[in-house]
Amino acid sequence: RNLRIEGECVRGGELIAKYTYLGGREGATECWWLRIRDGKRQTLTAPKPIPVSGDATDIVDPRRLVLSDADVGCTLKVKLRPVRKGDLEQGEIATSKASEEVLDTPTPKPPQPSSPPLPLLPAPGASPSTQEAPSSGALIRKPVK
Repeated sequence: RNLRIEGECVRGGELIAKYTYLGGREGATECWWLRIRDGKRQTLTAPKPIPVSGDATDIVDPRRLVLSDADVGCTLKVKLRPVRKGDLEQGEIATSKASEEVLDTPTPKPPQPSSPPLPLLPAPGASPSTQEAPSSGALIRKPVK
């Protein structure tokens, strides 16, 4: 099954339930979302069948959830009831691990380390034993040690 939540846990962000279906051809598998605040679960969406195309870009796809102001400070879980095509056999309901806590604004990314300074190269025509270093706009030859 491998049910998991992907996406950015921030107000206005979108989460998507991802899973692997096993057990024949998938039928009208159902998906729904839970909000957890202070240890209490609240059902956010009713179980709805996933579109047959399997494409999570459908605007009414129950695997998708856009996070609102009410989700800030909460974690979310998604539930899935697999259904096999043909005989409509239902599998065990799976529950994802809780998402990260939903933030009001994105977490700033840490600054990237700056590149180390480039080594000074010998000036054209200079011998390898000297190099040029800028100083007050003038070039000064310094011996290389």
